[in-house]
Amino acid sequence: MGSGSNIVGAFSSDTTLPTPVPINKGGTGQTTAQAAIDALTDVTSASTNDVLQKDGSGNAVFAAAAGGGGAWSSLGTDVLTSTNTTMSVTLSSQKKYLMVLANRIANGALDNESIRFNGSSASDYAYRHATDGAGDSSNVNATGIGVNATNATQNGYLYGFVNNDLATSPKMGYFHDMRTNTDYTAGKEPARQLTVGKWQPSSGTNVAITAISLTTAGSGDYQIGSSLAILGSDGD
Repeated sequence: MGSGSNIVGAFSSDTTLPTPVPINKGGTGQTTAQAAIDALTDVTSASTNDVLQKDGSGNAVFAAAAGGGGAWSSLGTDVLTSTNTTMSVTLSSQKKYLMVLANRIANGALDNESIRFNGSSASDYAYRHATDGAGDSSNVNATGIGVNATNATQNGYLYGFVNNDLATSPKMGYFHDMRTNTDYTAGKEPARQLTVGKWQPSSGTNVAITAISLTTAGSGDYQIGSSLAILGSDGD
């Protein structure tokens, strides 16, 4: 070192620095701040919304943000573009807790509407329901969890929650169905049905729910614009 900490002496060919200075020579190899940050962090190897973290070896790495599993996120939606007796959603990922939201536009009478899991119509369901606050009615060895037993042309809205934790069997659900009950006027109160149900597939006790459908056995079907949406959360 010379006076004032200046380097003195000849550089070897290996210490000749090009412009821009590459990473292996102590630079970034880039000419803009953003490009330099991208190069130094290797952001191209990260997934969208990953965050920069320190791993167990003390290195800076990109990884999914910790926590946040308790937030509800969309796992899929089915919006009908033609009339159909069934709406179905295949879940985009596995979650412990599921929320079911359905908007039904009746095209004729909807009757014996049922929630089904994984496309199964086997007699592996059991449920208990009450209509308009009346006494409970129980159903066992059913082909779905009945959420509407009224044979009528009534538009309706349904929400429910399902436990999809593989450590717990069977899969249990709670559903609340509300319908227009003939017309929309203030002179006619809406109808409702409360249902609790379970699914115990004979094929195994710890079967994960990978798809959810809503179907009607009435003389009508669901009109264009009817929708089924599924949200999920891990609750932590």
